[in-house]
Amino acid sequence: MARPPLTRRNFQRLYRLAGRLMLESGDIDATQLSEAELAKRIADHLALLADAPLEIAVDHKGKLLRTARLFARSNEMHLAILIAATWMEHWINGFILRRSDHMRLSVEQRNEMLRTVPLAGKCTWLLTILGSRPIAPAHIRHIRQLADERNAFVHYKWVFKDIDEDISATERKRMVRIFDVFEKTVKYLRHYDPTRPRRSATRRISKLAAGLPRLPAVAE
Repeated sequence: MARPPLTRRNFQRLYRLAGRLMLESGDIDATQLSEAELAKRIADHLALLADAPLEIAVDHKGKLLRTARLFARSNEMHLAILIAATWMEHWINGFILRRSDHMRLSVEQRNEMLRTVPLAGKCTWLLTILGSRPIAPAHIRHIRQLADERNAFVHYKWVFKDIDEDISATERKRMVRIFDVFEKTVKYLRHYDPTRPRRSATRRISKLAAGLPRLPAVAE
């Protein structure tokens, strides 16, 4: 696929993206840098990337969360929980990959780590190995409950029940409670993630990008 022309506006977007990724990866600490130092670090990083392949990864979390909430509003609770648990897998996998950047693992090793460690392990002992603080035990219980409910639906056992028992309303209420707790866990994880850049830092980078007078020589 052909790259879009590198106009000043596109370069400003690239500058903002590079700066944000540097914040998230820990390559820069904006609180320790002056405006001139911050601008130079980002510019130097872009210069190194000038001849490198342009690679991206698609983040599905936003779409997954919107879809899960849409199913929940439609009372499609099995599907809401299925998608919510998928969001959880995406969140923890992305977090682990960011935290393991310093380990210099190969793509094959990273994929093997994500494939073989179960969700419960990713949320507990693997985070400890990577130097992250533990997820609060209450939220670990919520994540496990969400995963168990998802697995029960995915690996459906066709359990027969007495037609005279009014189980549908009780089961729906239980799944609604699980989804409500999932929403609390989403909020918790957004504040848990230490790689989430501070708004003040991202505003500084946006201001620097907006002030770029022209394309640098390497981009022209």
